[in-house]
Amino acid sequence: MKRKFTLIEVLVVMAIIAILASLLFPVISKVKLNARITEAKSQMILMENAISNYETAYLTMPWSDGTTDSPSSTLNDAVWHDWTSADQCRYYDKLMELLACSNTPNAYGLRNTRETRFLQPPQKLSETGIVDFWGNRFGVAMDLNSDGRISGTGTHLDGQTGKIFIWSFGPNRTNEWGEKTPPRDDIPSWK
Repeated sequence: MKRKFTLIEVLVVMAIIAILASLLFPVISKVKLNARITEAKSQMILMENAISNYETAYLTMPWSDGTTDSPSSTLNDAVWHDWTSADQCRYYDKLMELLACSNTPNAYGLRNTRETRFLQPPQKLSETGIVDFWGNRFGVAMDLNSDGRISGTGTHLDGQTGKIFIWSFGPNRTNEWGEKTPPRDDIPSWK
């Protein structure tokens, strides 16, 4: 005689499956987050390499602090991270277009006369620009006065030794490098 499952046995099996699934969801979420962070770091490395390659090709950093289109007349280091500022958004987009050589060789009056593509743009560059997984522009800081460190920016980056710093605002989509407290989830390229 065939034995059939009772309702209680079926409910117990379903409860066990539900418990196991609830244990797996946080693990899966963490793996997805780590993959997105890795993707952002990879994009930042490509951007750093593009800026370095531009500097090697033209013997100057790609752009100024936004007050002029001539890198040689720049007095301060460039830091762009305030995406509520139309000017900073425009400066960032100019830099990305210059590195991607996506507009004209002299896009926005900047110089990429050899028409070298230092950065591969996304297919939908005109719609999205160069952004991280969460849809934010990356924060960018460059040592334009060649003193080997970032200075005069009023951010946590002041005093950092190096030439190029790029960061993603992370999952909370908030730039925390401009604040007085250390960042919580921003993803830096230099750590």
